[in-house]
Amino acid sequence: MTTCGGPALSGPSGSTSYTSPTRTASTRNTTTAPIYLEPAAKNEKGYALLREALRRTSKVAIASVVVRTRQCVAALISEESALVLNLLRFPSELRDPARLALPGKNLKALGISGKQVQVAERLVEEMAEAWNPEKHRDEYREELMAFIRKRIKSGKIEEVAEPEAPRKKKAEVIDIMTVLKRSVEKAEKTRPRPRARKSA
Repeated sequence: MTTCGGPALSGPSGSTSYTSPTRTASTRNTTTAPIYLEPAAKNEKGYALLREALRRTSKVAIASVVVRTRQCVAALISEESALVLNLLRFPSELRDPARLALPGKNLKALGISGKQVQVAERLVEEMAEAWNPEKHRDEYREELMAFIRKRIKSGKIEEVAEPEAPRKKKAEVIDIMTVLKRSVEKAEKTRPRPRARKSA
């Protein structure tokens, strides 16, 4: 994965075009699973510089990303020692909740009494416990692996030629300091100059 105007990063197959940082904002209902990025070879300095700049300024960078054959917009976030890429959804991919047949907020009109709400609240409190991710398993994967092992044990398998691993393209290494200086100079040129005050 390479970037234009930023450090080269390694991630899913595709490319990233780094754009201007933006202030941290809510991305509720627009994000997908996070993708942790690592620097390309000999580009650790640019990676660390961008990570620290985003962290210290409390900003999130917005990037245009191509994953496989699909173009996406993404948020690049500094998280501890890593840069994390969150793929965002375009407006056309979001479903407007106002168009859904949802029950209204008037509980009385729905035939729900205050006592029923209290019982439901008490039930939630009684069922509440500390989050333990180890309690939750991917049962589908476990059953699939068990099926595969069973097939192997019975000898009912076929050899499949392993596809050749795609050759990794060398990431374009860009001097982030040069890019930052150019961005600052460009911003200064486009910034409107304050009007001179007229003397009384």
